[in-house]
Amino acid sequence: PRRQPRRHDGGNRLGYAGGRKRLEIPIFKGDDAYGWFVRVECYFRLNEVCMQDKVDMVVLAMEEKALNWFQWWEEQTPLRNWEE
Repeated sequence: PRRQPRRHDGGNRLGYAGGRKRLEIPIFKGDDAYGWFVRVECYFRLNEVCMQDKVDMVVLAMEEKALNWFQWWEEQTPLRNWEE
């Protein structure tokens, strides 16, 4: 069988990278914060995301009222990190 062409992100066009399905960061709209937090921490662990990148990554995963809250929080907290 023919091999799938590799993509620049390390996966192939079927969404597999390194022999396993490529994971997407869970989207948060503002409901079930604890459930989302558990899932995003699992995503970070499986994708070996470093601590300094976590806040920036979750901004990309926020929508609706969650993103509105984050924009407010960011204005109030200029030196932000994942632990906060």
